Amino acid sequence: MNDSEEKRQLTEAEIDRIVISHADDDSAWEEPILVKRSRRWVLDSRRMERAAKFYVLSALNRVGVDAAVSLGDDKGVDLTIVMHSGRVITLDVKAVVGSAVWRVERLDARKDHFLVFVCYVHDVETPHAPPDVYIVSSEEFYATFNTSVGEILSLEDIGSSLAAKEAWHRLRDQPAA
Repeated sequence: MNDSEEKRQLTEAEIDRIVISHADDDSAWEEPILVKRSRRWVLDSRRMERAAKFYVLSALNRVGVDAAVSLGDDKGVDLTIVMHSGRVITLDVKAVVGSAVWRVERLDARKDHFLVFVCYVHDVETPHAPPDVYIVSSEEFYATFNTSVGEILSLEDIGSSLAAKEAWHRLRDQPAA
């Protein structure tokens, strides 16, 4: 490029022509700028909550449970299951990322309402690595732990106390007694 070309404003077409003419000449380019990939998205709780909800929705639909995302204003209801019997079950899905502990939030304990903890401790960025899942009825949870908002609970304690780890059977139709 000569001095007169540097002083005047180049058009987009001229820039394209110059870039294309130098495309195969590595000496025409400066060293590439490398930007370290941000892990910030992993810590974005909204994305992880959404991932957890759709993980549970996918798992339930794969085993034939008629589950759907709840779009209403009812806080604490992320998914709804309509059983063949007509019974309706609601799920409050909680994403737990980076550790296997959960800080208790204000939750409703009610009949046919379940807490589903989706725990991403290892391999968060590996899509084929399944999270640990703990499923417990909200009534059973409160009866057992009688916790206060803000307390920290181990998901393993919840799992062992309430047989909650991978307890998908709790969300399927039970035969009439």
